[in-house]
Amino acid sequence: MIDLQWPHAISARLAIFENKYIDYNDVDLLTIEKFFTQRYNCKYAFLMPSSRASIALILRYLKFNRSNNVEISKWSSHCMFTTIGAISNVSINSTNPDMTIVNHKWGNFYKYTGKSKYVIEDSVDSLPGNNFKPFLNLGIAEIISLPKIIGAYSGGIVLTNNESLYSFGKLSQLSGEELGVVQSKKKYDQAISKLSKYDTWYYHEAWNTYIEGNAIKDIEKCLDFFDLNTSIISKRRKILYSEFGFEFELNRLGPCAVLSKDLFYKVDKLNLDVKNFNFSRKMTERDEYKSCLMLPIHFQVSEEVFNTFLLNINKNIKK
Repeated sequence: MIDLQWPHAISARLAIFENKYIDYNDVDLLTIEKFFTQRYNCKYAFLMPSSRASIALILRYLKFNRSNNVEISKWSSHCMFTTIGAISNVSINSTNPDMTIVNHKWGNFYKYTGKSKYVIEDSVDSLPGNNFKPFLNLGIAEIISLPKIIGAYSGGIVLTNNESLYSFGKLSQLSGEELGVVQSKKKYDQAISKLSKYDTWYYHEAWNTYIEGNAIKDIEKCLDFFDLNTSIISKRRKILYSEFGFEFELNRLGPCAVLSKDLFYKVDKLNLDVKNFNFSRKMTERDEYKSCLMLPIHFQVSEEVFNTFLLNINKNIKK
C-alpha cells in the first residue's frame, strides 16, 4: 500500500543533483521564517533541516544530557527514540520528566496536564486553522515539519516566543555544513524514490543544524502550496462532517482525518492505512484507540482518489 499520510516532494530535479550547487549565501532564510511567523502567530521562527533536528537543537539549548529524562507519547515513531536518545534519555511513562514532547497528531490538539519543567509542542503535521494559537501548553517551542504540510523534501520550523532560543537557533544554522549537504542529498533521494536504506540518518541528523541552499530553494517553491493545502483540507473536512458526522478540531488542520476502526465492519476492503494514534482529546493512549484508519485529505490526494475513499467509507461504515 502506498503511504499517503503526507505530501511527498513534488519539486523538479534540483540544481545540486545536476552538480550545480546553490550556495547558502544565495538563499533568503528570512523570507521563509517570516512566512511562518505570520501563519502561526508567533514572534520568532527559524528553519532547520527537519523536525527531528529541531527537537535535538532545543535539547542542546537546554543543555540536556543523559541525566535528563524526556517523555514522549507511547506510539511515537522510531525516529523520535533515536534522535532524543542520541542526547538524552527517553521515557513513555515518566511521572517526573525534565521535558515532555506533547504530540498534536494529525491536527488534533492535546491538552497536557502533567508537571514537566519544559514542554515542546510537537505539531509536525498540523496547519493552523481558524483562530489558531500556538503554545497552548506553554511550550518553549512548537515544531512543524515542512514535508508533511507543503511537500518539500526537507525542512523543519521551530516556532517560539523565546528570544534566547531563537538567537541560539540562528547562531546554530551555519554549523555542520558538510553533514548538512550529505543529509540533504539522502533526504531528497528518499523523498523521490521512497528508499528505506537511509534510516541511519536519524542519528546523524540529531547533530545537524545546517540546511543547504538547494533544500531552501525547494522550500521557497513549495510555500505556494501552503494556502492551497489549507483550502483543500478545509473543504474535505466539511464534506466528511456533512456526510458522516466526523468531527474535527477547529483551530488545527491535519493532512489526514483519523477514523476509529470501530466505525467500520469491513476494514480490509476500505484500502486505508492503519496507524497507531498518539495523544488527542478524543483518542488517548487507552488500548481501544491504539489503531485507527488514516484518511489522507491533503492537496496531493486527487479528487478522484478522495471520492473513491468516500465511496468505500459509505459502503463499509456501520449504519
